[in-house]
Amino acid sequence: MTHATTPGLAYQAVKAIGDNSNYKKEMERKIRHVAEYNDKQKGEAGIADGKVDALKFFNYLNAHVVRPLLKGKNFDSNDAGFIGNWVQFKTLVTRYGHDLDELLPRLAALYGQTSTQYLSSKDVQYSGTIPLDESRPGVETLAGISGQKYQLAKAIKDIKEPTDAQTVKGEIEPNLVRAVEEAAAAGSLEAILKEAQGTGAHH
Repeated sequence: MTHATTPGLAYQAVKAIGDNSNYKKEMERKIRHVAEYNDKQKGEAGIADGKVDALKFFNYLNAHVVRPLLKGKNFDSNDAGFIGNWVQFKTLVTRYGHDLDELLPRLAALYGQTSTQYLSSKDVQYSGTIPLDESRPGVETLAGISGQKYQLAKAIKDIKEPTDAQTVKGEIEPNLVRAVEEAAAAGSLEAILKEAQGTGAHH
């Protein structure tokens, strides 16, 4: 056990993925709900006569759906890393703009992917900035949570410098995201948070 600052690497990683999972669920629901807007609301969002004004809709979603939800999830609502890529957004609107039932789930998926990738890369980077006696046990706990404890045991043992911790954390990430999101969907996130809290964090 180390005297790391609270929260530890493992707890912080699991909490961020859990919060992001809740954010994505609400964000997807709100983006899909645009299909049920009345004409006045659709006009405000940049949708008129069955056509979508891509830029107006992009700005509307960011201001009225994405940023307020981020604020409610303890994320920085001004952090551009959460905003869907404009070029991809525009491409989707160009291709599916005539059919909201086709367009909206795809836009929701774009934003979901964006926040997941952004948080993952931030977290992997963070693991390379803290002392090894904090990062190694944190990475080990996360390997266990993601079901990769045995495959990565040697790599974890061989962690000698911050970039090693970063590399292992990068390998863990996709399965970790899947495991935590499944736990969040099943309502068992608390158990994983408790497991993560036991490492590298003291209250």
